[in-house]
Amino acid sequence: MAGSRKFLCIRIPGPAEGNALAGLYGLGRAYEGLGRHDEAVRAHERAATILRCPLVIMFLGGAYADAGRVDDARRVLEELKQRRTEAYTTALSLAYVYTKLGEMDLAIGWTT
Repeated sequence: MAGSRKFLCIRIPGPAEGNALAGLYGLGRAYEGLGRHDEAVRAHERAATILRCPLVIMFLGGAYADAGRVDDARRVLEELKQRRTEAYTTALSLAYVYTKLGEMDLAIGWTT
């Protein structure tokens, strides 16, 4: 169909994986809030092995930035940019990682 875009997150996790994904997502976010950045990275990395979609990748990139792993965060940005050429990926995911890197002008550029 002309003009249609495909989605890269087409595999739906089974019940056990879905529960693990939700748990790892929540755990990663909780660790972020506590400032336990290395543990947040580990949780988000594990979540990305279950389902590597833009939302999961976005939080992984942010966790990398918070942990000072700038090169890893930039690799996530490149992955998100590549995904935007192949399937729907919200610009917010890029803006989020740029914000975590402290690059506000680039973050704003993706939201306007």
